[in-house]
Amino acid sequence: MNYEEIKSKIEECGTHALLGPYGWDWGIEQNPHELAVFLSSIPEIKTVLEVGTGYKAGLSRFFARVMGYEVTTIDVRSYPTQVRVPEVTYLVNERPFLDARFDLIFLDASKTKEDALADWNFFGDYGRIVAMHDIDGLRGCEGVAEAWELLSRTTTGRMRKWFHEVIEESVYSAGIGWYAK
Repeated sequence: MNYEEIKSKIEECGTHALLGPYGWDWGIEQNPHELAVFLSSIPEIKTVLEVGTGYKAGLSRFFARVMGYEVTTIDVRSYPTQVRVPEVTYLVNERPFLDARFDLIFLDASKTKEDALADWNFFGDYGRIVAMHDIDGLRGCEGVAEAWELLSRTTTGRMRKWFHEVIEESVYSAGIGWYAK
C-alpha cells in the first residue's frame, strides 16, 4: 500500500482521541501521517514485534488486520479478551527470552530515557528494522526524545547512517524514528 492508502486506512480504523479521526475506535496511538510515512518508507515486512501494546491494542490490530503482518505484541500488563484479536500473539512480560527474529521491532513502551535505551539495546537485536515511537518528546515523552537523539545523531547533530525519522509539524505530532540497514 502507498502512503495515501495507509493513511486512509488508519483514519478509518480510528486513532486515539487526542490524535484525530475516531473511525471504528481502534485507538491507534500513532499520528496517522507519521505512521503512514513510516510504513510506506520501509522495505516489505511480514513479521512484527510490538513492544508496548497500548490501551486498546490498536496498532497491533492494524498491523495484523489491515497490513497483513504476523504480529506479536508484548506489554507488562494483560489485555481483556474484548481488546484482543485472534491474529495477534499477546505476551505479558517485561523482557522475555525470544527465540524468533522479526522484520520489524516497534518500540512504544516506557517513556524514560533509560528504559527506552534498554528496550532498544535488548529488543533491537531481534529485528531487521527497529522503530521507536514518541521521539518528538511531547506529552511526557522527553526521555524517549533524549534516547532517540543519542541513538540517531552524531556528536555534531547529523543523522547517522541508516537512521530515519518522521515528525509531523502539528499539535498531534509524536514522531517515529527507525533504523533500517
